[in-house]
Amino acid sequence: LDLNKIIKDDYNNFIVGSNSPDGSIQVFNNLLSLNDFIDSFEDIEKIINLESNNSYLFASYQTQSNFGILIFEYQNGIPIYKDFYDDFPYQITNITDLDIFEKYIIITTPEGIVKGNYQDDNLKFSNNWISLDIPALAFEFYQDAEKIVIGGYNNLWKYENENWINISLDFNDTLSDNYQIVDIIKYNSQVFILTKKQFFIMEDDNFEFSIPVNSEFTCLDLYNEKVVLGVKNNGFLIFDLLSNEYQIFTPNSPLHNQYDALTILDDGTLAAVVNRIEQRSYSPTDNLAGITLIDEGIFNNFI
Repeated sequence: LDLNKIIKDDYNNFIVGSNSPDGSIQVFNNLLSLNDFIDSFEDIEKIINLESNNSYLFASYQTQSNFGILIFEYQNGIPIYKDFYDDFPYQITNITDLDIFEKYIIITTPEGIVKGNYQDDNLKFSNNWISLDIPALAFEFYQDAEKIVIGGYNNLWKYENENWINISLDFNDTLSDNYQIVDIIKYNSQVFILTKKQFFIMEDDNFEFSIPVNSEFTCLDLYNEKVVLGVKNNGFLIFDLLSNEYQIFTPNSPLHNQYDALTILDDGTLAAVVNRIEQRSYSPTDNLAGITLIDEGIFNNFI
């Protein structure tokens, strides 16, 4: 399996999305026992992203020529398939971000951003999706009760007083000349912006952190004043917001040292997945991928 995305839902499940050989969703409990394996969707090749709330699990997917959204309804803490949506106001070539805010599904694509009311409208019909007017190409979207933020190449914008305002970030041009916004998340009252080479705290002109190795950031999460960053081919980095010190952990494990998605549990345990396929030398058709749990410095790898 080629594991692509991991989240923790409100029922203490790990939800894992896979790319190959077929798009599938695996549901594990907090002891990493498999509760459900969902792979009955014909033609779905990739689960791109996952989001959940107390009632529903949402997954963006790709077939050979199409993209869409799967929706699952929770029953006794397990997501049960309910419906899918693939008719949008225009043809899309990718889904780079999937967000849920209140009763809306928000989909970020290279062609634009659309949102749909999954509670009140029939999203099977394209005219029930709303196309957002945005100022630039966006890869990442963020919304809370106070602000809307989008990020693309070398730019970040926030929506304020019915206008889009460009936010200046102190990009380090010696690291890269093409900054793609990788993720936008909120921690406490602050919004964190991740690019492949740096991360920033929005509206804090004095804070930025550049990658200290010749690599790229892949993902991030925050817990207890610590930022955890996936680093391409270098495991992960933990940055302490209080001391401004960091540590890099490159585990000696059966997996590639590249975590492409991670999440932190309420007790501080770090769960990360690898989506890079490694072939076993004695079996060219048997590929490795898996999950790593890190608890108090102890690494447990699940193949």
